[in-house]
Amino acid sequence: MSFNLRAQVSAETRQLYGMTLDDSLIHKEANRSRRQKDNDTEERVLDVLKRFGVFSADKTGSEILENIATKDQATVEITNALLHANKSGQKQVEKFFEERLIQTEEGSPSKPFSDPSTKNKALTFSNVYDVPKVMDQKGNTLKADRSLLQRLIIAYEGGRKVDLEEILQHELLPVPISLAEMNGNLRTGQKSLLADELVKGIDCPITIKTSKGATLVIDG
Repeated sequence: MSFNLRAQVSAETRQLYGMTLDDSLIHKEANRSRRQKDNDTEERVLDVLKRFGVFSADKTGSEILENIATKDQATVEITNALLHANKSGQKQVEKFFEERLIQTEEGSPSKPFSDPSTKNKALTFSNVYDVPKVMDQKGNTLKADRSLLQRLIIAYEGGRKVDLEEILQHELLPVPISLAEMNGNLRTGQKSLLADELVKGIDCPITIKTSKGATLVIDG
């Protein structure tokens, strides 16, 4: 709802309940120039949504939620969490009253009133690419170059010039994946692989006679 519509609803509500003042109160958002500016802004937003096919006919009646910015489609769990967020909040309020305000058979609530409440932790579009690990079931977000590529695709669909041949010649990851993990931590490496790399493709005799200085590698 734009500011001029809010101002109009506020003024009509005050008039409905007889709360008008002696002096006429006019919101600056209700001026003609401000209304025209808000209407133009709404039209520009609507044009962008139509250009990206948000209201296209093939998506009419679809129950799949789609992120306008990233084009990601929500899973069934994320869709239920977003569409039924009010029910989840209502259940938390009811649980708050039952645990802190209603007395049990012992004569006191089961929880102190001042205890902090737990968050619902509802799923959102940020959880689309979360996958559990097999070992400890911790979330491991697959980011890599997905964010960068989807921005390029959105820019290309929006009519902007994108030179993919030039872009794909450069590193697209935020960190060199051979040296560091995706979270920025450096890879530790394994010392046991060093010897194999040093002698790879070299025939090593059992004994070597040296007549001059040689390199000595000490592991310890």
